[in-house]
Amino acid sequence: MEYITVHEASLKWGINVRQVQKLCERGSVEGVIRFNRSWAIPASAEKPKDKRCRKKDTTVEETVGGLAFFNQDSSLFKEIIDFFPYSVNVTDTEGVMVYANQSFFVGTLEEARNNSIGNYNIFHEEMLEKWGLKEHIEKAFRGEKVCTPNLKLAYREAVDKYGKDYAFVSIFHDVTSFPIFDDDKQLQYVVTVFIPVRKYMGRDEIIWAREYLENHWEQPYDAKLVAQAAKLSVSRLQRLFKEHTGFSPHDYYTDIKMKHLKEALLNFSISVSQAFYQCGMDYNSYYATLFKKHAGLTPTEFRNRYL
Repeated sequence: MEYITVHEASLKWGINVRQVQKLCERGSVEGVIRFNRSWAIPASAEKPKDKRCRKKDTTVEETVGGLAFFNQDSSLFKEIIDFFPYSVNVTDTEGVMVYANQSFFVGTLEEARNNSIGNYNIFHEEMLEKWGLKEHIEKAFRGEKVCTPNLKLAYREAVDKYGKDYAFVSIFHDVTSFPIFDDDKQLQYVVTVFIPVRKYMGRDEIIWAREYLENHWEQPYDAKLVAQAAKLSVSRLQRLFKEHTGFSPHDYYTDIKMKHLKEALLNFSISVSQAFYQCGMDYNSYYATLFKKHAGLTPTEFRNRYL
């Protein structure tokens, strides 16, 4: 018989790890086996029914922790959240993301989206303090409703997270997090909603420089040609670009190359060195180190992570 872990069962059943453990301890899961402090759950096991709740509507399967979970025949609730125009994510009490809607993943690679749910942990996010969300998150996981208005998204991180077009938009959000409690008033989930409140698109000269870099990223960087495209001197462009985006034209050019390299590395029909070559780089220590600086992993580690 094939078995799954408690963590895998929590993702399959739509409840958190602690709830799965409680169900196992109560003997509510048929065929479960205990090994020391771990549980082996039959892959075919269904989520036990919550006997405390009566079925009041044919669209509702059951209620756990105050959240209504809908069966496969009625996906209205899920569709509403999935197509909600603002970013929404849900984390369990351990900080692990258990759900995020489509808006949250706009501009990210499909592999990244598939690997975030059940793996990404907000407590392990190194950028929390830089984003100005450290205190916000701490309060939310203490069970408080928290709103941080006019939060500015960091530029460099926006390139990877949302796609290149967002690198030149200052995006300000009202970020609201609120707790979900169970019937015993124990924290079960933290829901966070990001609502954009204003944007600043920047100057035409910066947009012209951006477009040139986006169209010529495979070629060697040439500061004079970039400045020519922006109709500015090299020094003037350097100053304005830094002022409006937070980083230099060359840094942005490098970010574009690294984004394309990530995509090439996920083409498993070619080698790592071939992926570098396709992006106009030699597979050497300099570019490998540069990639690790941007991705936090070596090229091989990055590829293996998505395998």
